[in-house]
Amino acid sequence: MDARPAVIVLTPAQVAAAAALPAPYLMLTARGAAGRLGPQLLRSIMPDTAVIDCGGDPGLAWRAVEVGWTAIFYHGPNLDKLVTMAATAKITVFTPETLMIRLDLSQARDPERSVREFLREVNH
Repeated sequence: MDARPAVIVLTPAQVAAAAALPAPYLMLTARGAAGRLGPQLLRSIMPDTAVIDCGGDPGLAWRAVEVGWTAIFYHGPNLDKLVTMAATAKITVFTPETLMIRLDLSQARDPERSVREFLREVNH
């Protein structure tokens, strides 16, 4: 399976800017955001198609599933157990091998401009 391209987002403004990216781009929560803000708060500000970055924390991954996340980025222990659970719960589990970060908006001062510049680069 080829790696899916992803864009890292955190704020509602970054989410809105990333929405301009065409498929197959996925929105991925910023690293550490799930631990700081919690999966439930992130679920409320991210689109349904977004992927939550759970790092290597299996407990965080389980909590994300409990509050309705359907796609998880995970790179920690017991990946095989998480993948088995995910298959029965219809959850997609991405790993560093299956998700490629193409654009990081989490530090962008002007996310809309960053997306426009990125699209210009990849289309030329």
